[in-house]
Amino acid sequence: MAVFLLNGIDTYFGAQVAQVLSNQAGVDLIGLGRSAPIASVGQTTVLTGEFSGPQLAQVLQEKRVETVIHLAMAGEEQSNADSEATLQQNVLGSMLLLGACLAAKVKRVIIRSSTLIYGASVTNPVFIPEKQVRSCSLKPGLIREYADLDTFATNFVLKHPQIELVLLRCASLVGEKISSPLTRYLTQRRPRFLLGFNPRIQILHPEDAAKAFALAATSKKVSGAFNLVADQPVLLKQAIRLAGNLPFPLPSSLLATANILGQRRAVLGHWPFEQAFLRYSCIADSQKAQRELGWQATHSATAILRTLGSSKASLLNS
Repeated sequence: MAVFLLNGIDTYFGAQVAQVLSNQAGVDLIGLGRSAPIASVGQTTVLTGEFSGPQLAQVLQEKRVETVIHLAMAGEEQSNADSEATLQQNVLGSMLLLGACLAAKVKRVIIRSSTLIYGASVTNPVFIPEKQVRSCSLKPGLIREYADLDTFATNFVLKHPQIELVLLRCASLVGEKISSPLTRYLTQRRPRFLLGFNPRIQILHPEDAAKAFALAATSKKVSGAFNLVADQPVLLKQAIRLAGNLPFPLPSSLLATANILGQRRAVLGHWPFEQAFLRYSCIADSQKAQRELGWQATHSATAILRTLGSSKASLLNS
């Protein structure tokens, strides 16, 4: 019986991954979270609380964990205004977890990352492969924290090759009960876009993402980074309309003035990423995941967004 530990069991996405994994034959799944799960997690043993590095190592050793799946990224499913606490959990907490895995001789670590770490730039290729170097610097925030964790984890396993690392770089999750930064943008009243720009974006259904994490965890033949995206990118204004809203045009000059005056949020509304993503595309290539991981998205971007729009309409009419 292979023993897996899933860090981040207290989120909807963590629960979805747990449901998929716990149904796999020969899998003994342990869930770790700061609080109790908010959704069904199948046949999963749940541990809750705050754990130090030595305490994590002790749990991993006592349970004889072979594979760790790290999903606990603050700022994803809930907006977190405390940037210092988010940084502590996302970067420093992840470093502690990797150190505990090394001490406990864990064989494999699966880490959630983001396709947005490549950055938005006019020089980006049409489809960005996993080996792409970041095209621009990223300002402090969730995407920067993903990028820092991605880099740290890669360098960590170069120094400690006894640990196999899988980085699953997910497009923004959009789906039922999942509140991602992009979902919060799309469902606000009159989402803003920059006049004269209409970049392509990518999304991913949480069910497809959960299947990819299960595949990566149970396969002993894959390692490295993989892009996970739904088929066919969509234009930003198209995504807004499919999600049941009307896009609101914003002149670049007005946004520039708002930035100078410190009124960015008042003018731009909720835009969770760097402003470059309002101008330029960041489109990842998922062929490696299809080829080596045996993974294929089953939910198209347009279908996901239409469902989001229908859900919003149902709430308004209820």
